Amino acid sequence: MRWAALAASLLCVMAFGAEAPPLGINLDQFDAQKKRVLLPNGEHLAYIDMGDPKGPPVVLIHGYTDNARDWVPLIPFLNKHDRLIVVDIRGHGQSDKPECCYAKIDFAYDIKLLLDALHIRKADIVGHSLGSMITQVLAEQWPERVRKVILISSTGRVLRLTATARDRSHKPGASSYFKLLPGSTLSTLMNSERTKV
Repeated sequence: MRWAALAASLLCVMAFGAEAPPLGINLDQFDAQKKRVLLPNGEHLAYIDMGDPKGPPVVLIHGYTDNARDWVPLIPFLNKHDRLIVVDIRGHGQSDKPECCYAKIDFAYDIKLLLDALHIRKADIVGHSLGSMITQVLAEQWPERVRKVILISSTGRVLRLTATARDRSHKPGASSYFKLLPGSTLSTLMNSERTKV
């Protein structure tokens, strides 16, 4: 229940015009931080690894026609103790733009391979728009790699539960595994929900 109260507070603040802290992020400098990793599937994926390297990993996946810059306005609101992995999905930003293979499973597999390359066993995954659909596929196909899912401006989807997800659904806190959210509740939810799982 604590997350609901905090989320409602954040929504009220945003609805009534409270000002965000100054971004303090130069977009050219932000882009210059991007690294590119060659994945085993032959694609180069661009990403920024920021925040506390020892903190809980949080992967931010942008929407269609966006890139990692999409998350810049939100970054000041996120927990400074998190390790943020801000991704340019294939075909976007500084990542490769191959001729084929733009199905949701292709994007999700890239994220799984990025987690492997960064030696991240399990992460919170946050997806916006197309990124939320990629997040759903990632969580469905590789549930052992996903700790928590946050979907922003998403579409609903009926999930076939894997044995792991079915087992998880009977454990305390399972109802918070998938959340569909309006865009403005992300930071509040991430910071409060961590204490539940």
